[in-house]
Amino acid sequence: MFLAFAAPTACGSSDNTSATVDAGPDGEVIPDPDTVPPQVVFRTPTDGEAKVALRKPIRATFSETVKFGPRPATLRADGVEIPCTFTLSDNGTVMTITPTAEPPVPATLSVEFGDVTDLRGNPLVRPPWTWSVPRWLEIGNSFPSGGLYPMLAAGPGEYVHVAALFDEPARTFRLYQTSTPTTSWRALADSRNPTPNATIAVDADGSIVAAFASESGESVSVARYTTSIWKTIGGPFPLAINGSFSLAFDKRGTLILAYDAAAGDGAANVIVQALEPLGEPWQWSQLRNSVNDPSTEKAAYFQSLTLNSEGIPYVSYRTERPVAGEEGTILEGHVRAWTQGQWQPIGDSVSAPDEDVRSLMVAVDATSSPFAIAQLSNRFLPKAQMRILRLENSKWTLVGPELEGRNNSMFFGRMRDGHLFAYVSVDGDLRTLDVAREGWTRIPLDAVGPFNGAAGTLDPTGIPLIAWITEPGNLSVLRWNR
Repeated sequence: MFLAFAAPTACGSSDNTSATVDAGPDGEVIPDPDTVPPQVVFRTPTDGEAKVALRKPIRATFSETVKFGPRPATLRADGVEIPCTFTLSDNGTVMTITPTAEPPVPATLSVEFGDVTDLRGNPLVRPPWTWSVPRWLEIGNSFPSGGLYPMLAAGPGEYVHVAALFDEPARTFRLYQTSTPTTSWRALADSRNPTPNATIAVDADGSIVAAFASESGESVSVARYTTSIWKTIGGPFPLAINGSFSLAFDKRGTLILAYDAAAGDGAANVIVQALEPLGEPWQWSQLRNSVNDPSTEKAAYFQSLTLNSEGIPYVSYRTERPVAGEEGTILEGHVRAWTQGQWQPIGDSVSAPDEDVRSLMVAVDATSSPFAIAQLSNRFLPKAQMRILRLENSKWTLVGPELEGRNNSMFFGRMRDGHLFAYVSVDGDLRTLDVAREGWTRIPLDAVGPFNGAAGTLDPTGIPLIAWITEPGNLSVLRWNR
């Protein structure tokens, strides 16, 4: 039989509470078995973990049931407190910390435990808990590519991505896929070759579609990747020499193809074809005759295709214009949208009369306001100027500073918060930018060395992805940590 009695407090103590202890049959004192403090037995992220996704759940598992006081923990990013909510599992052993404001990146995050005790009031043993959150997360592992021209597309789910590239000597089209940020890239079974040019897109159900130029470059065909083979679903469509083309899916699943079409006698028109998601037989319909006006724009060169939130196609292209009083021509840049059954001009020309447009890409923000990236040059400038333009009152106006240098590649798209994301590679410097109405903010890439080619896209949640080929020939893919 055990007897319970009150243990006296320390001399001079003002604490009127007493702890309960037990006495054995011979009068010996037996300590209360519940004086052992609770401990943290599991944490995610783990203490000291590096390269953690910003949205990874923050959870701590305790050795026994606990209860919270008014301030159970504090989350900090580089020493600055981040507001949070704290929840406890039904059995009282798992705490989840949910930030109510997005922490900045890159940063070192830390949790300092506070008012957490077991049911007898024993305070929690408070271990250190920190982890690092980078600005960019690597998708899979870099791997030897043997190519120079990466392409990138993102399917359903945050981490389903496809990268395709060329082995330049053999003009081999290669396709890779990964499903989580930690798994390795796997090569899909089939490749289509030879081809001098290709582009890829992924629809909402994860189907992969590609457009391929013929070996001669005189036509373009569209194929869907199914059960390890490429199945042609469109074309061949006549392609202008060295013509460009692009693919996109609208929100209904309609596949859009824009390309430079050969028109004879050296002329070229920009054509847009649409394939409704009706299955076989594959029925393509052309949106009007051409995007450009052949009566005034004999030589037109496709540049980019984008869709606004309603699925309306926007196309940018260039046209040749004679230089007054001189021999030769310069290239003007134009943007048109498919509205009311025709291709409507969007704004005026993006270039001044003496400027030559080397490249032009268009995107629209969450309000469907068009933006454009234009690379321009003229005889008075030693280097090309990269300009970000916004349409205001039917005029293209400059946003932020110009970038100077030779452009290698660029991408433009709308992020999930409505801002626009762009990357441009200028003289070997890869730059990433986030635009708001007040201007541009550069988003540095972490530890990106010299590279040979780059590509970009947005995943279905509106998060930017970047792929590039490093000098040793490896392909790396990063996802913005948001």
